[in-house]
Amino acid sequence: MKTIAALLFLTFTALAPTVLPAQDSSWSGQAELSAVSKSGNSDNQSFFGKGYLAWLLSENFKAKWSLKAARGEDDGERSSESFGTELRLDVQPKEPVYYFGFLSWFKDNFAGIDARYVLGLGGGYRLLDGPTNKLDLEAGPSFTREDSTDGSSNEYVAARAFGGYSYAFNEKNRFLQNLALLYDLEDSDNYGLNSETGVTAALNGNFSLKLSYTVEYDHRPVPATLARTDKTLSVALVADF
Repeated sequence: MKTIAALLFLTFTALAPTVLPAQDSSWSGQAELSAVSKSGNSDNQSFFGKGYLAWLLSENFKAKWSLKAARGEDDGERSSESFGTELRLDVQPKEPVYYFGFLSWFKDNFAGIDARYVLGLGGGYRLLDGPTNKLDLEAGPSFTREDSTDGSSNEYVAARAFGGYSYAFNEKNRFLQNLALLYDLEDSDNYGLNSETGVTAALNGNFSLKLSYTVEYDHRPVPATLARTDKTLSVALVADF
């Protein structure tokens, strides 16, 4: 598991300078990897990786492609596994207002999700945009189709709200707090809430360490025997390009 995780991270970081020309400031990217291995009375291994490529198409138009994957094993048996990707386009005709659209896919069989597709639109407001404090607020509708591992499917229109805050201790060390709500407009009992709290500390060059705590809450999981809340505490190596 550790070998696979390391190879994925090294491949991403090795290819990024080729994909992103060093002289072209319109491209940027980030890769993040955490891996844990425990042996002795029990054998536990877990891996989490995510990254993105961002492209500034023009002064007011940018695109971003994100990927994430996670996998865990307990005593040689797979205990968790998830994959996700998202393509997002942002348009900012006049500061501090911007508009966006995104298409995402997510799979987590251990959480009962065989496939989740989300198409979303909306607008945002950059409430704070200083060198120390940054705060973005977003809202808009989305259409979700979710295929569950029990064979059932569900389609619904939802309202999405998001808040993202970051505080810079200095040029390279930062605190962040993200909060996202997805609320089914047709069924008030169907909603989800995701939170990420993190701190990044620069190492050297383009590398830093990130300590994060993520909470994912699904008020009505399928099947109903699954836990409503997933919590993850991780320490990751982050590479910026």
